Amino acid sequence: MRRATLLFLSMFLVFFAAACRDEPANITYYDDEGDVLKTETVEPGETPSFPEVTKEGYIFLGWFKDVDSYDRIHEESSLSGDVDLYPRFESEATLNPYREHFDDDNPVVTIKVEGYAPMKIELFPEVAPNTVKNMIHLIEEGYYDGSTFHRVIENFMIQGGSGESLDCKIEGEFSSNGIDNPLEHTRGVISMARVSGDYNSATSQFFIMHQDSSHLDGEYASYGAMIEGFDVLDAIATVDTQNEAPRRTVRIASVSVDTKGVDYDPPTCYAD
Repeated sequence: MRRATLLFLSMFLVFFAAACRDEPANITYYDDEGDVLKTETVEPGETPSFPEVTKEGYIFLGWFKDVDSYDRIHEESSLSGDVDLYPRFESEATLNPYREHFDDDNPVVTIKVEGYAPMKIELFPEVAPNTVKNMIHLIEEGYYDGSTFHRVIENFMIQGGSGESLDCKIEGEFSSNGIDNPLEHTRGVISMARVSGDYNSATSQFFIMHQDSSHLDGEYASYGAMIEGFDVLDAIATVDTQNEAPRRTVRIASVSVDTKGVDYDPPTCYAD
C-alpha cells in the first residue's frame, strides 16, 4: 500500500511539473528605473519579444528575473506563469582600459560554463603573442573542455584551466620578465597563472579579473579581455567557496575560438 501511494505521488509530481511547464508566461518587462516597459503573454514554445533597451554609457547585458540576479534569461529559457524581467547593464567604462587593443581581426574565445550563459573574450596577439598562441593551441586540442574554475576570490579573480600536466612552459610576457606588456589587470582582463614563482612557468591555467587589481600589472601575462558575459563573471565570482575553492563544481563545458581565418602556430616553449 505504501509503495502504491509513493508511486502515485511521484507520478502526480511528474504530471504536475509537466503541466506547469505548459503554462503560458505572462511577462512584464521593467526598465532600470523600475517602470513597466511592456507586458506580453508567451505561449509554450514561443520566444519572448525581449524589447530593446539602451542606456547611454552602458552595455546591455540581458534580461533577468531579479535586478540583482546573475541568471540571464535567453530564448531557450523555460518561462511560465507570471514573470517579471529586469534589464542589467555594464558600464562602458569597464572596457576603456583595454578598448585600444580591440581589432576586428583579433581571435575571440567563447567559454561555455555549465549552467551559465557563454563568456566571450577577445585575445590581443599584439600584446602577448606567444601567450595567445598557447591558449589557441590548447583550445584547438580540446584541453579545457571539462575542466573547472577551481579557484574563486570575489572582487579579485576567477581561475581555471587546470588539467593534465603539460611539458610546454611558456615565457612570461610581462615587464618584470623583461617583456613590454601595457595591458593592465582591470575588470574582465584575462591573464596567465604560473605553476610556480618562476616567471617562465605558465602552462595552461588562466584567470579572469573580477575587479581591478593593479598589483598584478607587470607581474603576470595579461593577453585579452572580456567582451560579453560580465554577468557570468559576477555569478561565478560570488559562488559559495571554502578556502578559495567553489563548494559546487563550476565546470567548463567547452571552450572554442574564432581565429578570424588566421592560422596560429603552436606556442614556443621556454627553454631553461
